[in-house]
Amino acid sequence: FRNTNSRTLMILFLSMFLIWDCPPGTSFAQPSAQLVHAYYFKRMPSDYKMQESLIASLKDTGANTIILELPMNEQGLPDLGKIPDSVYLAHQAGLKIHVVLPTRQFPGILSQHKNWEDTQYALGSGTVQSTGKLDLFNRAAVEFVASLAREIASYSVDALLLGPDFYYTPVEGIGPAAREQIMIDLKWAPDPRTLFRKVIRGPDGPIIEEYGEHYGKWTALKRDRLLYVFDQIRIAGRSVNAGLKIGIPIPIVMPVTTADKIFTQFAYDMNAFRKLNSDYYWTAIEYRDIKSKQNLSYRQTMELLSRMAKSAITAVRLPDQVILALQATTETGKVIPLFEIEEITELARSSGETGIAYIIGPDATVNRTLMKKVFRSRAQP
Repeated sequence: FRNTNSRTLMILFLSMFLIWDCPPGTSFAQPSAQLVHAYYFKRMPSDYKMQESLIASLKDTGANTIILELPMNEQGLPDLGKIPDSVYLAHQAGLKIHVVLPTRQFPGILSQHKNWEDTQYALGSGTVQSTGKLDLFNRAAVEFVASLAREIASYSVDALLLGPDFYYTPVEGIGPAAREQIMIDLKWAPDPRTLFRKVIRGPDGPIIEEYGEHYGKWTALKRDRLLYVFDQIRIAGRSVNAGLKIGIPIPIVMPVTTADKIFTQFAYDMNAFRKLNSDYYWTAIEYRDIKSKQNLSYRQTMELLSRMAKSAITAVRLPDQVILALQATTETGKVIPLFEIEEITELARSSGETGIAYIIGPDATVNRTLMKKVFRSRAQP
């Protein structure tokens, strides 16, 4: 008994010594974050057998996740009936499934609830116009989005990625509910004369060159509302799916993304979202569409992709929680050549080891051997 007691004391002493000897902030038994290696679909085949065949073809290709945009019907309403099949087939293939959830763009809902729509200033004419987006200051509109998140989460999806519509532009945020909140919190009515001090004419329309004295407070109000909506969606989703993860889109401001520019142009505060422990930060880089629209050369396009990826990763400062969705099909829907996939992947990761999702169509054919080569070995299902 005496020898056993001595050994126990010695173990305790050594354990305490090791803890004291570690630098402050040292964390024990924390596994490294799992990178998301995914295929991203804007839509799935409508036929179950075709969907089953597609998802089965993605098994053992090096991916661990499928990202699916929320299906919408012809009336612009969420088509939730398709999600359970996708979840079942993905999990059968050993893949997680993330659903991209719009937060403001619901044309079918706005046609039913006109008073849920946000409005914006038209700088050129000085008038107020509709945005075609939800006013997130409207309590009923937020409850709708939260209840939608709850229902999707109940199907055992692994994550919800808030859609790329989750932001406010400098001229948005003056819908009826938003105006009422501004009057309550800021004690003044929004007026473009005090929000935008100097507006000039640019090649593509009016440009705000100088903001007014009230602009910062107004934008901060919109920022706080986005944080509130994020939290409401997370609470709703996790009320039925405790392990649900939540991701937010990354606003990209070219040529350089800074905290001030993100705040000014999108009413975003990345530091605040980090404090709320967002699980993922994501953005889509559809570089082939940009190349066609801007008439860029291949090399110019690759340089632009690299800058966009760097801006996204720099804005977040947590590379392993970032998901960069990269366009990976041609105009005809075929998967792009392997050399191009390898190049865009390498460029995307040049600023940090980050999650990658390849945007492909429902008719794309994936080469298992080649894709295993592209996906890094760190991604474990």
